[in-house]
Amino acid sequence: MYGHVDGRIQFPSSPEEWATDRWFNFTIRQDPRLPWLPQRVKRRIDNFELVINSRWPTIQDVHLPAWSRVVLQSLSSWRYALGIYGLPLELQWAQKLVALRKPRWESL
Repeated sequence: MYGHVDGRIQFPSSPEEWATDRWFNFTIRQDPRLPWLPQRVKRRIDNFELVINSRWPTIQDVHLPAWSRVVLQSLSSWRYALGIYGLPLELQWAQKLVALRKPRWESL
């Protein structure tokens, strides 16, 4: 396996093992808790995803008012343009304020 993770992970050998909560979360990539992925990198990925989801809010939420899309896009545009993804607290607050839906998680 690539990334020098040999021996650090043991994949399930039966369907019952794949059905456990740990491996279900791993397969849907919602919260993988990978032993070889440092927490710092996981946090950076999550922050990047927050900026991207704010920069281009989902169009599947037809109940989301136009002003909320403008707010999210405005708050996140500078972060995306400059590549600054750390500590996007204003985006977390804004997404909670406008109740931005997450279709990827809600569809599971």
